[in-house]
Amino acid sequence: ASDRAPDTPLLLEILLDDVTIGFALADEPRPDLAMAGLGTGTCGFAFTLPPPPARQPPSGHLLRLHAVGTGASLPGTPLLIMRAAGR
Repeated sequence: ASDRAPDTPLLLEILLDDVTIGFALADEPRPDLAMAGLGTGTCGFAFTLPPPPARQPPSGHLLRLHAVGTGASLPGTPLLIMRAAGR
């Protein structure tokens, strides 16, 4: 159980290959979620990924997003990021 109010924005920790690369506050409008009845719909976020490391592992990079304080993973993560062919 969480003591967090449902409409309190989450602070997300963004990790690439298990190394923290930044944080984002999930407090931007998401009308699609509001229309679906999921809270107030102010839970979107934006984060610009840094350029990937020069050496890409054959399996790609793993992107994870966790809620700070709970460690809960954001639904849909982790994501596998592969470099486009020829880059």
